[in-house]
Amino acid sequence: MATSHLLALRRSVTLLAIFAIIVLVQGPLRIIGFRSGYRLGHTWHKLCRWAIGMEVRYHGSISLESPTFFVANHTSYLDIPALGSLIDATFIAKSEIKNWPMFGLLCSLQRTIFIDRDWRKALVQRKQLYKRLDDGDSLILFPEGTSNNGTFTRQFKSALFSAADWNLNGSGLAVQPITIAYTRLNGIAMGRRLRPLFAWYGDMVMFNHFWTLLGSGSLGVDIIFHPPVRFRSFASRKELSEHCEQKVSNGLSDALSGRV
Repeated sequence: MATSHLLALRRSVTLLAIFAIIVLVQGPLRIIGFRSGYRLGHTWHKLCRWAIGMEVRYHGSISLESPTFFVANHTSYLDIPALGSLIDATFIAKSEIKNWPMFGLLCSLQRTIFIDRDWRKALVQRKQLYKRLDDGDSLILFPEGTSNNGTFTRQFKSALFSAADWNLNGSGLAVQPITIAYTRLNGIAMGRRLRPLFAWYGDMVMFNHFWTLLGSGSLGVDIIFHPPVRFRSFASRKELSEHCEQKVSNGLSDALSGRV
């Protein structure tokens, strides 16, 4: 599909303006420790979604419990504004992202929790997740550990569900599986051939991918919120992980085939 460089340029300039405003507004608020400033992230995600030309349809009910542990498949960096525009929650990301130019700064401003894959840091990181949950922050996890091709999900890593057994309030933590499916381009159902326009995975160069995406027209996303569950309903963390993986995978199949 041909890329409109004029459209890509216009959208990129708009995004840069939004990013500049984010830094100028949220940066000082973070420095002075003004907690309410972090809540602006929900608004920023909506603005970024608009600038990119992303149209989101969601199905099901978003958990209103605070906190909630949201678990989603991961196809692209687009997942961040897509989910962040619907959910007021903190993302959990791999530590490498913290050092990405511009994106690392934006993630830090939104109080992203950066997770190191070094098992020796697992206990410290788990306590960090518990602390956020104690503060009432809902969390968003991508348990595949990396992005997929947009057609199939990768196996969920049960180790990443380590915070799901949080139980401060006595009733246990609500865990809600979420399916993210990129289904439409310019309002028309999109087949597998065009899915790499959205999916960013493997050795794709991010700048080239993002520029092509920005010049491709309107982007359609379906997000399915599956019924929440609780850790105590499962025999183990692995069983909970498998349940969430099955729900998300089945939802992706339904969305891509037009059954939602």
